[in-house]
Amino acid sequence: MYIIKKEKIIFDDSFNEIPSSILINEIKKFKKIKFGKNFNQIINFIPEGIESITLSLNFNQPIFTLPKTLRRLSLKNCINFKYTIHFLPLNIEIVKIPWYSFLDKLPKGKYTIIISSEFDLVKNNIIHYFDNIQSLYYKLKY
Repeated sequence: MYIIKKEKIIFDDSFNEIPSSILINEIKKFKKIKFGKNFNQIINFIPEGIESITLSLNFNQPIFTLPKTLRRLSLKNCINFKYTIHFLPLNIEIVKIPWYSFLDKLPKGKYTIIISSEFDLVKNNIIHYFDNIQSLYYKLKY
């Protein structure tokens, strides 16, 4: 079901449920939470104190609330994600996404975006995002 490593709780690929109140109390002890590839539930249960959330392959739920303490959000493997995120906490520092088209799903803000796949900035006409993005990184294939 889950593994505990230092400040992180990692749910395995079979986990796909909204945690019980007992499990939510357990989650409160950690700063990082990572969900396996089959998790596809609304994440409004994530408590304050969590600084990093990693969602994975099959996650495709609207994101309405995130902890104010959140600094990192990883959607880099969420290839099925179809929703726009209208709000990110003020403390957010890094958002990881799978490809450039995800930029349309994110609110503008002063945070770093890491894009997992290669893309051409000019060809894909995303220069208009740069006025509010603190940094933008993308993975190059050689």
